[in-house]
Amino acid sequence: MVALLATLLPTVSSQASSCAAKLPEPGMPFFISEAAEGSGNNKYLEIYNAGSTPIDLSYYGLASVANDPSTPCQAEYWNPFGANATLAPGEVYVVCHSSAHANITAKCNHTNNYLSNGDDGWCLSKGSGLTDLSLIDCTHEGI
Repeated sequence: MVALLATLLPTVSSQASSCAAKLPEPGMPFFISEAAEGSGNNKYLEIYNAGSTPIDLSYYGLASVANDPSTPCQAEYWNPFGANATLAPGEVYVVCHSSAHANITAKCNHTNNYLSNGDDGWCLSKGSGLTDLSLIDCTHEGI
């Protein structure tokens, strides 16, 4: 799937967030492996499980900011994964815009209609909302 999606859209590799002090110690078994933004709504985030056990994503979500953050290192929106969402070892979980090209939505596990317009920040986070979260990994813009 990574190869298919990589041929559809340019990708942006995950980079350290400007809020690096809030990130946990290295060694988390899963991370944002791809963040892609193509034309129109052809956008997606891919999360990879490099660990050896399944991950119950109901304890996690995507914290985000629209445009440049008004308060650096503070998320504006909480986007939880579904209650039964899991990520198997060696697999990816793809979040895409619901209006993305059919070749992207066919690989999508979850939709979010607010995926990036270029300067939005996304962080894979553990928690249950904006006041209770711990950052795991962030896209190039971070929060």
